Amino acid sequence: MSEILKTTSVFDRLSFVVMDDSLVRLEHGSTQDRVRKFRFIEIEGILFSRAAPVGRLILCTVFFILPGIAMMLLNSELALVMVGLGLMVVGLCLLVWYSVAGRTTIQIYRANRPTPEKVSGIFRPRKVRRFRENLIAGIQRAQSAAALRDAGTVQAPEVPALDLTPPPIPPV
Repeated sequence: MSEILKTTSVFDRLSFVVMDDSLVRLEHGSTQDRVRKFRFIEIEGILFSRAAPVGRLILCTVFFILPGIAMMLLNSELALVMVGLGLMVVGLCLLVWYSVAGRTTIQIYRANRPTPEKVSGIFRPRKVRRFRENLIAGIQRAQSAAALRDAGTVQAPEVPALDLTPPPIPPV
């Protein structure tokens, strides 16, 4: 089963797709798309890290929560107080979402490559967990199959021989 992780930034959109034997990076451009494929047997390590998106938290506070508080405290008209309350609620919702989701960075280290492939974005924690589990399971499966193949111990799975003889006829 393939798992997809998408991220969008100001200038580019990226998708990572976990396939059966590789990790595919899709870079979506305005006029063309670019596909990069990383085979699981080439991957030496993966690093998942999470941090608070401090810049977005500050922007939510400055542009939503503080103006909302100012509108609520400095105005006596009910309409402006409600607008201030709405701004504050939107700011608090965004603040909670960014705090819970966090900024996830995924670094993929490949054999004979000095710099890792990086993707960073704000994803749902459950989506990242499923992506990580499928990616690690696929890498372990591919690398163990490659190790067995290199060791020369690959044996065909034993399939029981088909018995094509008809069943005995019961006596009457």
